[in-house]
Amino acid sequence: MFRPFFRYAEFTGRSNRAEFWLFLLLMYLFLAVLAAFVIGSAYHNGRIDTDQALFAYLRWSPLYSLINLAMLVPYLAVAVRRLHDTGRSGWWLVMPVVVSMLAYGVAFAVNGPQIISLMMNMVSQMPTDPALMANPLTILKLEWPIFELILPWVVIPSGLAQIVIYVFCALPGTPGPNRFGVSPT
Repeated sequence: MFRPFFRYAEFTGRSNRAEFWLFLLLMYLFLAVLAAFVIGSAYHNGRIDTDQALFAYLRWSPLYSLINLAMLVPYLAVAVRRLHDTGRSGWWLVMPVVVSMLAYGVAFAVNGPQIISLMMNMVSQMPTDPALMANPLTILKLEWPIFELILPWVVIPSGLAQIVIYVFCALPGTPGPNRFGVSPT
């Protein structure tokens, strides 16, 4: 579970399924604990307050970002080694990023004029009152129609690309040595 932290930036060799999936479990557990803090901070008088929820998220997001950043390199390293164990190049990890970039391009190609129109509308409706500008919910309400146009075009293909990577990582490794090294123990 903690082995990827000891092989923090080791992108050569092979990792077995247990090493990969236990690290993924650990990573998601850390993120779930942090999400519990965010949700707990959002409660006000026994119920979730939307304004409080957003401010709780903003309060905890620096720590959330640091945890994600700290886990990025060991995740990439263990994923590359896991792909190596299945006989695949670590470059497969680039596929979800490329798919996301292409998906954003398609979203803008298909909805570009509408997105630009919504952005212009958002700018024209932007409040000038500093108190309203300081409230992230005000901005989010203006930005949401843009997200609704872009996200379906991006989330589905990007999610499918990530599922392909997870399927590759779930497959058994090649028995014995392969071009990436000896079989992991």
